[in-house]
This record gives sequence, structure tokens and C-alpha cells, in this order.
Amino acid sequence: MIKNSINSITVKNFLSEDECQFLLHTYSNEGLFKPAEITEGVNDEVRKSSTFFINKIDLLNEKLLQTINENIKIKGVDIRNLGPYQFTKYSVGDFYEWHTDSDNDKNKNRHYSIIIQLNDDYQGGSLQLKDENQKEYDLERGVGNLFIFDSNEIHRVSKVTGGIRYSLVNWATVEKKEEYKKTLI
Repeated sequence: MIKNSINSITVKNFLSEDECQFLLHTYSNEGLFKPAEITEGVNDEVRKSSTFFINKIDLLNEKLLQTINENIKIKGVDIRNLGPYQFTKYSVGDFYEWHTDSDNDKNKNRHYSIIIQLNDDYQGGSLQLKDENQKEYDLERGVGNLFIFDSNEIHRVSKVTGGIRYSLVNWATVEKKEEYKKTLI
């Protein structure tokens, strides 16, 4: 696990190459992809990629929640809920401009953004975050790498210039612990 200077966590090789190949083989069926949407619908000036949603991926759910809870500690809360997985495909020329993932009422329960890189045989397509000084950082590319960051962080995927970029995206929700008592000590 790498805590970056920006507010993100990278877990290298969270999934093995074999696990990523299995997911790509199982889910990269061309017939499932639709143009990706933002809150207002399809807008190729802001986001150009293809996606579809998968309700649950058994090999991932428990492992992902365990990893998140081991790496993110917030007093009085647990990170328990994952939404459906967004399987995302970026072809040559595709991108997603600077944005946050919890930018409106529809997405206000997105507390942590989760991205799993499924391949790295493409050019361009960097996952980038901005710090509070607007400095841009590329997150480390690698098959099976897991990236976790606050959903209010500004990020993007730069334009893919060669090959096809595949990733799984999800968002975690924070829940208050019922047994947690606030103390001054």
C-alpha cells in the first residue's frame, strides 16, 4: 500500500494479472457497453467512454471492503456499502475531463471513489488527481492496481492515444457505527 502525497491510496497488485484477465474475458462483451453518461446525460465534450454496470462481483466485494477498512480509518464510522461496479472502456480518443464523483444530490452518498486498473497495454489514459494547489499527479499505472480517494477530490482520465483502457469503478458509502460513543479523551 502506498499513501500518496495527494489524498489517495494505491494498493499495487490488488488483483493478480490472472484475476484481471478473468474479469476482462468475462465482462468485456461489446454488446453491453453504452456511451458513458454524466449527471446531465451523454456529453462527449466532458466524458467520452463506454460503460455498463455489474451489480456484484463475488471475487471482489469482500476483498475490496476489507482492504478499504484496513487503509481508511475514521473514528465512529465503517465503510460498508459498495454500489454496482462500473465497467469502463476508454478507446483511442476517449477521456473524462476534471471532475469530482460526489458533485450533486444524486451522488452525495459517494464518500470514497475506487478504481481498479484491469490492463496497462494502452497509451495515454492516465488517472490523474489535483492537489489543493492545482498541481496534477499521475497515479501509478499497473495491472491490478487499486486506487482509493475521497470522492470530492478533483480527478480525470487523460485522452487515450493508443490501445484500449479498461477499469472497474465503484464508490463506497460511510455508515456511522451504532456502538460508537464520542468521548473527549
